[in-house]
Amino acid sequence: MNIKSFLLIVSMLWSSGCITLGSVQRADTLGEGNWQVGIEPGVWGAALESDGAAVLGAFTVSGRFGVTDRFDIGGRFGTNVYEITTKYQFTDPESTGPVLSLAPSFSVFARGGAGAGFAFGHINVPLLIGLPVGKHQFIIGPRIIDVFMGAGGGGTGGFGNILMVGSSFGFHAAIGKQFGLLPEFSAVYPITLSGTSGDTSQSISALDSGLLLFQFQLGFVLGKQ
Repeated sequence: MNIKSFLLIVSMLWSSGCITLGSVQRADTLGEGNWQVGIEPGVWGAALESDGAAVLGAFTVSGRFGVTDRFDIGGRFGTNVYEITTKYQFTDPESTGPVLSLAPSFSVFARGGAGAGFAFGHINVPLLIGLPVGKHQFIIGPRIIDVFMGAGGGGTGGFGNILMVGSSFGFHAAIGKQFGLLPEFSAVYPITLSGTSGDTSQSISALDSGLLLFQFQLGFVLGKQ
């Protein structure tokens, strides 16, 4: 398999909606022992300057639990198959001012058989900045996303990688103590495409590709707000 073919496969998987671009959550952690679930319908799409845009439907369900006052763990399932989520809050959980937290998430899929196999996954690392608006919160999430794939069989194999940067923008409207609405828009640009096949490696800049990936989700959030 040559590098161009391998990168094409990676790009197809990347553009299939198997990953979520945003976070659909507040910047605050939940607090020890608290929980939260979310239902997150939306759309996922890609736009090229010369060819317009293509949009697909998306639907995920999320759950999070406060392990400590500063650390949450959870997961997201749906059109993205699955994703493990975490969050660590740097600012004082008791403060009523701006909130700063790091909320990395990741997924890995692998399949093999008959002497061949492949693995595909991603790492999404957002820095969530929460700006209070009364009991509500405006959330900005600059992020780096890395998508990777490896495949092998018949004595050959290769690895592909796509690095992207972008941000999410959301607003959490707290409706009572146990329910909230959280619309969020996310957009990312690919920076580099790289791959290896056998003894050959190649890296391609994607900055001038004119490609934009975007996602809109509306989170219906139940639990600790």
